[in-house]
Amino acid sequence: MDAEVYKMIEELFREHYERLITYALGMSSGKTVAEDLVQETFFEAVRQAELLRRYSNPGRWLMKTLRFKLWNLNRKADRLAVVDLEERRAELLQMEEQYGMSEMEMMLGQILNRHERLLFDLYYIQGYSAAEMAKIEHTNENSIKIKIFRLRKKIMEQLGIV
Repeated sequence: MDAEVYKMIEELFREHYERLITYALGMSSGKTVAEDLVQETFFEAVRQAELLRRYSNPGRWLMKTLRFKLWNLNRKADRLAVVDLEERRAELLQMEEQYGMSEMEMMLGQILNRHERLLFDLYYIQGYSAAEMAKIEHTNENSIKIKIFRLRKKIMEQLGIV
């Protein structure tokens, strides 16, 4: 990094760090995550120094970059949550066998309403595909996929997995 780029980044850091860290703290899960995101934002500024020099409002560029990094982090977290429950499918089936249907039904009965419970049973217990469930529900496949995604999220939140 040449001296001119170093000076530009240092000035941007002094001018915008507080605003960026405050925003990141409000939008992320904690101080460490917020600091990492702001650090990644400034790292990106170093990588894109030539572009940033031509940008009329570098503070705005930094904020946009930080917002994108937050969005990307949340998107990855959502994707990991989906993978986590999919990986636990075997565990749920084992739980059903080990404790009997009543234990799992009690737990899910506290979390899910009747319709959600039916969807859960069809998809996770009986192994129906989203397309097959869409035919049963007289709706489209994407609608079922969204409902299954929301089910997973709801269960994981209630179980403290997310």
